[in-house]
This record gives sequence, C-alpha cells and structure tokens, in this order.
Amino acid sequence: MKPTDIAERIDRGENVTFDLCVMDFEIQQYVHTLVQALIKTYTRPDLEEFIYSTLKEMIINGVKANLKHYLFRAKNIDDAAEARGIGFDELKRLLDENELERFKEIAEIEGLKVHLTVMHSTERIMFLVENNTPMTQNERRRVREKFDCALQYDNIFEYYMGHADDMEGSGLGITMIVLMLKGIGVDPHSFSIHVQGRTSTVAKIQLPLR
Repeated sequence: MKPTDIAERIDRGENVTFDLCVMDFEIQQYVHTLVQALIKTYTRPDLEEFIYSTLKEMIINGVKANLKHYLFRAKNIDDAAEARGIGFDELKRLLDENELERFKEIAEIEGLKVHLTVMHSTERIMFLVENNTPMTQNERRRVREKFDCALQYDNIFEYYMGHADDMEGSGLGITMIVLMLKGIGVDPHSFSIHVQGRTSTVAKIQLPLR
C-alpha cells in the first residue's frame, strides 16, 4: 500500500488496515498520511497532535511487546524472572534505533507483526492495534497499575512531578495516552488493552467526533 492509497481510502469512507514489523521511516510516513487524511476528511485539525501521538505510541507499544516476547523466549526468561527485572536491560538496548533493522529481520523471520485497523465515520474514529503475542500475567498487572495511576493525574506535568524516576521506564506510553485523552475531554476508558484468545494483544481507542 502506498501513502496515497491510504488518503484515498479515507476520503472514500473506507477502513484502512496494514501490517508492520517496526516503526521505521516508511511506517511513520504512513501514519502521517493517515492522520492528515483523517483531520482533513472530518475537519478536525485540533485532533492532529492527539491522533498522531497516540497512534504512534500504540504502534510502538505493540512492536516493543513483540520484541520482548521474542527476546524472553530466546533467553528462557519466565514470568518469575521477568518479575525480578531480568532481561530488561538487553530489551532496552535492542529498542535503540541502531538495532531497528536487525529486529525487523528477526520479526519477519519469526512472523512477529503489528496489525493496524482504522475504522471511521462522522460519529467516531476507532483505532485497533494488534500485536501477535499475548500479554503475560505480569504485563496485565503492570497495564492495570499504569492505567489506574494515570487516572489520578490531569496532565503529564503533574505525572512527571510524582514519577520523575519512571519517565524513561516501561508503560509510559499507556500513561501518555490516558493523559492525552483527558486533555481533549474524552473518557480515558475509551482506551483499552486486552488479550484476544491466546495469540494476540489488542489496544483500542474509540475517539468520538461529536
């Protein structure tokens, strides 16, 4: 699919779907084109920053989850070891941009992908980002904790003042999305993450337009 195809589909009122392995320059161009088409079609330039930032966070979270699943499986790191923080230093290293092409090759070989679906109408826009690895029990617990913690704050500055040491840690993407939803006056519960069957994890945002 070309970026122009994305814009044309949005203009025709069609849903948009595509798969990716990493958030590289090509995918960033796709996302940029998608956002521009949405705000033009529905005359909502006020939502440009929100849509781009949250969609990017959702995609990156899915890519990170797939990388973590691959790395921990390869290193035989189980839930108990994960709970003790084992493996996260190497995970952070592999998430470095310099390692992006290496992981892209690994993801293609291992069949690790992120599937993006965008459904839209004059009433709402719905983003579904599915990565084909399921959350572990530890991950589900951390998602709940991050979500509940973010609900206690009104903006990222307030969160930073209380959690400065966590700003580079895991789960910040969830916090950002919750606080950005609050910032545009949308119920944070419009954002959800759940395991689908035993094979994938789905992050969803329903953004009302009226």
